[in-house]
Amino acid sequence: MLRIGGYINITIAIAHILGLFWAEQMFAVTGVNEGMKQLSEIHYSLPYLLTVIVTIIFFIFGFYGLSADGRFRKLPYLKFGIFTIAGIYLFRAIGEQSYNLIQETTTISETIQSIVALVIGFLFLVGGLKKWNKVTNIHKRIIDQPKEKVSELFRTLATGNDKILATDKWSPMKLNNGKKEGSKGGHGPIRYTVQKYIPDEYIQFKFTQPKGFNGIHKFEITELEKNKTEIKHSIEMNTTGTAIFIWSIAIHWLHNAFMEDAFDKVENHFLTEKKETEWSLWVKILRRILKPKKNKERTTKKELS
Repeated sequence: MLRIGGYINITIAIAHILGLFWAEQMFAVTGVNEGMKQLSEIHYSLPYLLTVIVTIIFFIFGFYGLSADGRFRKLPYLKFGIFTIAGIYLFRAIGEQSYNLIQETTTISETIQSIVALVIGFLFLVGGLKKWNKVTNIHKRIIDQPKEKVSELFRTLATGNDKILATDKWSPMKLNNGKKEGSKGGHGPIRYTVQKYIPDEYIQFKFTQPKGFNGIHKFEITELEKNKTEIKHSIEMNTTGTAIFIWSIAIHWLHNAFMEDAFDKVENHFLTEKKETEWSLWVKILRRILKPKKNKERTTKKELS
């Protein structure tokens, strides 16, 4: 499906290039003639320049579809790109057509374009959901310390003095019965149950929320050498329904930052020069979006008390 969506975008891009040789006819057929006339009054080259920019965008969308299908090398932010493209097309199809129907200004040309956009949007959305329903996410860090010292820190996980998770930046992990098997809890909106716990070796959790997170996540401590220890966190799950989209667009990015902050905290216990992994731009945006909601909730609780 992603391959088909990719080829359709590339075909549309090529059609735009060829259309430049018959620009007026192309603008008239696609229903943008009036807008292009207004642009040409500003400068005669603007309609052509805009068409070239749109062509480039279609090529990029096409290459992302083919990349996700494995036709060539993996492009950056591939998951995010595929679902963003799907969202753009679906919004274009449903939003614009709904507006035109309400205003009673719809035309056959615009209806056909909306149908094509709807088809491409579903190709990218369904193709992306099928491709990324299986999640394997691994974070590792080598600490130049004996396993015994690192294990001491991990014993504080999910306690009031958690020396693993960066609770100054993120929601703390809370468990209703400590790290005992069967203990329930989570951090933020992520809920899980302790499935297996071997002190100083690993702890494994089974996801219970969000809905559609079907699998486990775990922390492991492995001695590599006498003074060298590997700490590892891994997620192995299948996502279903909206969880695929939620993971790809938001939780995946937040989780990566969450784990790097945690492993920075572990490593910084043994460093004089502290380490701090910078958040990506998208993580900063997500945090900015989510932060006001948390502040609002706190304000409401204060007002109620």
